[in-house]
Formats: sequence, C-alpha cells, structure tokens
Amino acid sequence: MTQQTLAAAVALAESISRAVDDSDVPLRAVIDRVGSHPEREAIVEGVVRGLGFAGVRLLNPAGNSNGQDFTGFTTGSPTDELVLRRQWGPDGRYHMQGKGDGSDLPSGFVGLVALAIRDADALSREMDDDYEGLWAVVDRIRAALPDAPDQLVHNVVGGMLLGLADTGIIVYSDDFKPWPDQHRAFERVLENWKRAGTDPDMSDPWFARD
Repeated sequence: MTQQTLAAAVALAESISRAVDDSDVPLRAVIDRVGSHPEREAIVEGVVRGLGFAGVRLLNPAGNSNGQDFTGFTTGSPTDELVLRRQWGPDGRYHMQGKGDGSDLPSGFVGLVALAIRDADALSREMDDDYEGLWAVVDRIRAALPDAPDQLVHNVVGGMLLGLADTGIIVYSDDFKPWPDQHRAFERVLENWKRAGTDPDMSDPWFARD
C-alpha cells in the first residue's frame, strides 16, 4: 500500500461525500473513477466502507441496503443499480459513526483504505468550521492502529492529508497564522514530521479550510 494510492482514494471519497449531501451517486461512477488500478475492487470497497462511517449507505433501487456483501460487486449488472445515499443523523446533520479504536474496521488493505477515508472525512468536515492540529490527526490513526510501525502510520496520515490537499485547506503555524508559502505545504508538513522522528504536538502545524 502506497501513500499515493491512499491519497487518491481519499480524494475520490471526499468528492463523493460532498456530492451525496445533495443527491445519490451511482456506485458505477465510483468504480469508473477508480479505473483499472490493480487493487480496484479493494479500493472501491474501502471507499464504500469508509464513507459508511459517515452515514453514506450503499442501497438498491428500492432503498434497501445490499447487506454490505462486496463479493464481486465491481462487476455485473446488479452493480449498475446500486447507489450511494447520505443518511443524515436524527437532527438532520452530519455525524461520524464507528469506534475510534479501529475494532470495527475490516482487515488488510481494505481496512486501511476505509480507515483513511473514515478519518479524512471527519477531518474535512471539522475543518469547515475549525482548526485541526497535525497532532490530533496522528493521534487518531495511532488509536486505530496501536501496533502499527511508524512508517505505516506516516503513510495513512500522509494519504489523508495529501488526499485533502486540493480542497481549500490552509496550513497554519501554531499561532494560527497561515504559512506564507502554501506551495507543497502538506508535503513539507509530512517531511518535517518524518525528519523530527517523534509524533507532533500542539506546537506543530494546524489546518483549516479557507
């Protein structure tokens, strides 16, 4: 699993998450956007499962869940009938669901994609209205992957941030002043974190949507 693959999956999921706020998105459109990637089915499943934590459901034309049976779901005519639909919380607002410890995530590559999308979606919504620190993003992934090596945590966090990089997010210093140069800002944040060799704290960069 590469950081680039996760970033592409997060970017795709972010666009779908915003689109389903207004209308259904055909599953076929998601599959087509993933294209011929060798991990195509796992990526699509990870996207659907990750967005499921944000109240996006995979439904048939009657509005019923397909039972979350993902076996072979990227091929065949039944796939063309499935749609992704936002189901808002009881108060009519966005709510993140699931367990922060990662115990409700699938295993393997699909689980990593779903985790990155689950937490990137929550992060994106939070940054609509507030600042979020790099330290908090890393803490989330550490909580979900307590036994993961540092490189895997770095890849997942990097995939989340790079996948959201083109959605109007600004990098700020710890005094909440925007970095004077936003060019490759997320890449530099990740490089600095890796070079430091320790997890970030509240003195490290913060993010918010412009």
